[in-house]
Amino acid sequence: MYFNDAPSTGPDGDTVIQTFFGLTDYIEGAEPYSEIDFEYLPNGGWWTGSATPSMWSGTYRIVDWSDESNHGVTRTQGSLQGWHTLVMQVTDGHIAFYIDGAYQTSFSGAVAPDYPMYLMFQLWFSNDCFDAACNTRGYLKNSNYREYYEDVDWVYFEKDNLVPPSEVPQKVASLRASGINYVQNINNNSSSSSSSSAAAQQCNWWGTLYTICTHINSGWGWQNNADCVGIQTCATLSPPYGVMTAGSSSSAAFSRLIQAEAYTAMSGVQLDTTTDTGGGQYVGWIETGDWMSYANINFPTSGTYKVEYRVASPSGASLSLDLNAGATQLGQVAIPATGGWQNWTTVSHTVSIAAGTHSLGIYAPASGWNINWLRITKL
Repeated sequence: MYFNDAPSTGPDGDTVIQTFFGLTDYIEGAEPYSEIDFEYLPNGGWWTGSATPSMWSGTYRIVDWSDESNHGVTRTQGSLQGWHTLVMQVTDGHIAFYIDGAYQTSFSGAVAPDYPMYLMFQLWFSNDCFDAACNTRGYLKNSNYREYYEDVDWVYFEKDNLVPPSEVPQKVASLRASGINYVQNINNNSSSSSSSSAAAQQCNWWGTLYTICTHINSGWGWQNNADCVGIQTCATLSPPYGVMTAGSSSSAAFSRLIQAEAYTAMSGVQLDTTTDTGGGQYVGWIETGDWMSYANINFPTSGTYKVEYRVASPSGASLSLDLNAGATQLGQVAIPATGGWQNWTTVSHTVSIAAGTHSLGIYAPASGWNINWLRITKL
């Protein structure tokens, strides 16, 4: 994106907001609602009392708008005039923000978005003021014409893969070098074309197949004398249900990446910032007997799963995996000596898990290791 610190025409000083964000198709009173934002305010604002240029990176997961705990935001001061690459890494229960490959902030837990969203760009005005020249609607008390703009060069989306921010421009350059201008890879439909047909997709709604509606994005509709499902509504289901290509037997293979710091309960551990690829936080200060649990992890089918762990350990250690507070033990994994607390490697094992929603637990039979993330893949 290209940000501008001043209007191209006219006097400067409006509390303009230049944005890239994800947003739920919101209807008042129809929560839940999710939102993730990059909001650049070149003239300050958002009730800070300052005209300093600032980027606001934030997220909402709203069930009740009166609950402020469902909102997280970080302000970074300084001009961003010019071109920048903005990256949002969204994984289960965790979101991280990057600008030009540099980590900005991250949020987990109650504020992490968990409802389908559009990707959008918008330029608008804050409704607050920081000096007498600004009126209550966030723009100058000035009748002279002024014009603001932001530019967008490209948008890149990749599903089920945690792409390091530094690699995103390389992937875009590779697509352009191959003459590919557009790839439709949302909702399990990947093709190099200028458009995709909802009619070529179906919704596996808890085992019953419906057509994807072409006239609405959310909710249920009526099309060709039959029920249909909006693609956003269908996309709320986890595999093997949800959006699928017509004629296929199931949706895309199940794979879920969980940030280690996105636990729902823990004992003994602490968080810190990692230098591992992708940045963000990691879980450390792990002593023998410590543990983390991750509630409501859905395993769509019974069978064998590969579980990978991103770990670091100066001298080596081990971890164990279990379900439902230790009721089912899934086995231990040896953690090799990586030579440092921030020297990361990936270890894995295969486990058998029954279909259903479980609480996943990681236990420390030995101390002296860190963990950044884990990934579960159906084999």
